[in-house]
Amino acid sequence: MKVVVILVEPEYQMNIGFVARTMKNFGVRELILVNPPELTGEAYKFAMHAKDVLENAKIVKTIDEVLKMVDVAVGTTGISGKVYLPERTPINPEEFAKRAFLYSGKIGIFFGRESKGLSNEELEKMDFTVTIPTSEEYPIMNLSHAVAVVLYEIYKQKVKNRNSRRRKQAFKKSYQRREGHFS
Repeated sequence: MKVVVILVEPEYQMNIGFVARTMKNFGVRELILVNPPELTGEAYKFAMHAKDVLENAKIVKTIDEVLKMVDVAVGTTGISGKVYLPERTPINPEEFAKRAFLYSGKIGIFFGRESKGLSNEELEKMDFTVTIPTSEEYPIMNLSHAVAVVLYEIYKQKVKNRNSRRRKQAFKKSYQRREGHFS
């Protein structure tokens, strides 16, 4: 599985930089920007040591272009429920992370505009949607914070899977030694 972060029409240089930095924190390298503003020094300033993520970002004009580049499309939304997107119930980031490891291809995670997110029309193009449970008092997260939460859950699941494989391998070696089998 390979994770790709897609920012759809991001509005603020600072957030683009923070997203790059967050991606690097969690070992995700591929960033696709859909119809972004021109990247300036501000984006690079906030990316800090993740300037390479910005330098290697792919820039496309439409979501449809990106859909051809990924095997699974995941839309994120801060507004969930039957009124906003009646066909689909979003899952939380932890559940998404568990499911993500069932796929062997490229998973694109789409994050919408800071001002209004992804539209219903855009979300309908996704294979499924993810929402981060937050307080009803202020349910919409900052773009870079939302990316951090989703990537953290994927990273946490990756570490858990890696540790589980190591435990299985250690158990197998221990069993083989006990039974007199050496490989």
